[in-house]
Amino acid sequence: MIAISLILLLAAVVVAVLSGAALHAVRGLRREVAGLRRDLAARTRTDAAATALPTARTAPVGDEVRAAVAEALAAERERELAEARAFWAEQEARAAEDAAGFGHGPYGGHQDYGVSAVDAALLDALLDEVADGPEAGPLLPRQPDRQAGDRPGGPRPDGGFAPLPPFPEPLPEVFPYPEGLPGAALPEAGPVEPTAEPARTGSEEAGPADGEAAHGEPAHVEAAHTDVAEAARADAEAAGRAAARRRHPSNPHHTLSGEPVVPAQGGGLEDEAQLTVERLAAVASAGTELTDVRPGPLGTLDVYVFADGTTLCLSPGHQDTAHRLSGALRAGSAPVLLGGSGVSGGYALTFAYGDETVYVLADRVIASL
Repeated sequence: MIAISLILLLAAVVVAVLSGAALHAVRGLRREVAGLRRDLAARTRTDAAATALPTARTAPVGDEVRAAVAEALAAERERELAEARAFWAEQEARAAEDAAGFGHGPYGGHQDYGVSAVDAALLDALLDEVADGPEAGPLLPRQPDRQAGDRPGGPRPDGGFAPLPPFPEPLPEVFPYPEGLPGAALPEAGPVEPTAEPARTGSEEAGPADGEAAHGEPAHVEAAHTDVAEAARADAEAAGRAAARRRHPSNPHHTLSGEPVVPAQGGGLEDEAQLTVERLAAVASAGTELTDVRPGPLGTLDVYVFADGTTLCLSPGHQDTAHRLSGALRAGSAPVLLGGSGVSGGYALTFAYGDETVYVLADRVIASL
């Protein structure tokens, strides 16, 4: 009995010690959790204060803003003025260097030099001598010879110029006169006999208008030739543009060569359109099956062939629609034309194969049998 009592007493002591240790550990954990909660609450308050909007200013700040803006503008203006001064200083330095490098010419490097009075007097005397000479008039340039005094038009010992020889034969006509124009019946000019050049008179100093009146008004004839040539060129350009329009598939008179098509007797565009509409209606009402689809290159023109021989041409073509109809033909489901209608000058056609429907929109449709 005594041993059992001692064992129970020791067990009770051990349990009490363990319970006290556990209670001490739990109290330490509670203190740590409370400290963590306090730290978290303090951090939350700090973050909220940092992210909160600042309070509204009560003192007026307009004067401060104006002063800051004026200071910034003044600094910018001073910077621009400094850049401008530096640029112009560089330009002046470069101009001075260029003038120093090229300032050894005959006029001391200055382009605004003046003519002295002696040079001006000599120039005036030379011009007066040429104007008052016996051979005054326009000088025609000639190929220089070895002896300038022996060639026509060259200087003579007396200070003048030798006269030019006349043309030995009449000038050829650059453009022949067409019939009906003034000057067509003018007689051919004969050769001019070489004669000594007489002194000029007032009648000989007349302008070119008198010469044109004396020789049948060649200026008007040349103007007429120019007008005829320009009119012919304009007609050729207009014909070329018309041919280019006819070569486009959207043109009602579309031809591959661009030549105009001569319409049949008693027919026209209205008759052709009416025949196309009637033929499409007949094919749709008869339920004629589609037998062949020929898509054109780059979607220019698609050709549809029906079982009764009707050929349907659509311009411009639609490759997606043509490929779908071709696939239906290869699959054994022959498409049929359900109908069509005119939409904004074009045609809208509806094809059906199986449970699917295909719509085709074209600018121009031609149906032929």
